[in-house]
Amino acid sequence: MNELEPLPPEVPGALAVLVKDGTLRRYKKHTLIISEGDLGASLFILLDGAVRIYSQDEHGRELDFGLLEPGTIFGEMALEGGTRTASVEAVSQCLCAEVPYALLKRRLAENPDFAFILISTLIGRSRSATESAKNMALKTVYQRFIEFLERESIQENGVRLLPRKMSQQELANIVGASRDMISKILKDLAIGKYIQIDDKRITILKSLPNRW
Repeated sequence: MNELEPLPPEVPGALAVLVKDGTLRRYKKHTLIISEGDLGASLFILLDGAVRIYSQDEHGRELDFGLLEPGTIFGEMALEGGTRTASVEAVSQCLCAEVPYALLKRRLAENPDFAFILISTLIGRSRSATESAKNMALKTVYQRFIEFLERESIQENGVRLLPRKMSQQELANIVGASRDMISKILKDLAIGKYIQIDDKRITILKSLPNRW
């Protein structure tokens, strides 16, 4: 592998060993790293930047499964030889280590710590998918949307806002709704002066109403 700058502290020790066996890959923003339906031959360890995991139907509608940050792995679901179950796109410039499955399997046999990391990742993804399915079935679009705003907003210069610009379509994909529905919700919240939108970045001005 190419000489690597210091690994982020989020990368566990066992995973750091695996990184050294992999191949460094740099991706520009919006690059499709993994395409749903393709045959998988490797997994990826995210070292810098962020990626989003999503699925798309035949009509082009997308469902987001969330963002991954440095120290996490992706592409592990095709380890048994099947096809990729979701797509992965870089949402910023990214640095990843790509590890062939053949090498990973050897490391799994040599070091049980690798197996523990992989199992923990799969459990976390399964829990997230279960929670997402429950929310889609039991909560309204508005409830899912304001929960997303509450969960993802950060404090910056004394105000709460989303950490990055997000289009209405991206927000719709994340909460599992149509773009028109999100547009209506945003418009009403802005009229009520609950939020402010500047250049696709949402600032929360006051506590969001429980009902829409």
